[in-house]
Amino acid sequence: MGVPRSHGQQLQVAPHKCQVEAGESPQDGCSGGFKFNAVPGFPFPRSSCDSFASSFQRIDMDRRCLEECPQLGIMDELQHLNLQHNQITGIRHLSHLQQLVFLNLYDNHISGMTGLESLRSLRILNLGKNRIREICCLGSLSQLNILDLHDNQICRIDNVSHLSELQTLNLAGNGISKVENLLGLDCLTELNLRHNRVSALVRLWDGGTGGVINRIFGVGL
Repeated sequence: MGVPRSHGQQLQVAPHKCQVEAGESPQDGCSGGFKFNAVPGFPFPRSSCDSFASSFQRIDMDRRCLEECPQLGIMDELQHLNLQHNQITGIRHLSHLQQLVFLNLYDNHISGMTGLESLRSLRILNLGKNRIREICCLGSLSQLNILDLHDNQICRIDNVSHLSELQTLNLAGNGISKVENLLGLDCLTELNLRHNRVSALVRLWDGGTGGVINRIFGVGL
């Protein structure tokens, strides 16, 4: 896929079950290695797909001019879904994908995060280069390892303190002026705040994250 992190950086954290990079597809053999060449807005015909639907673990549908997420009604075992470089405006039709661990919606037209609530197995979420203004709807995503929200319109760090497994948080290229609400991020090791309005970290360790952040980008220390 080759999605760069904002401003020349790239997120790299391996999830527990399948090693992938945020912004890059796993190699064949990692999550089934299957590419489904589909057309925008397709519904899967049940009669032709029932016999092998359980074998689908990965679907790549980047650069297909999609305006909404495809209807993947019978793909209950899907683990990897790549929908980057489309024109999707909202996160819909994904609530049944209970085994999804990788979701890439980089470079779309998404303005809100509603629709993620039921994706409890998700470990890597890339929503970079969209139109998101508020971090929300992550209440059930307690297994998340990587959250990439670079190049959006976010002004406040919020609704992430319950993400105790989060290792990498990329908020580069937003409008954030204050580092706050990081309490509970015990596994956080990388925080990217490049190209925001932050000039310093205030009380990050005292009342902030309980983890040990190895790499902090984009703040004056």
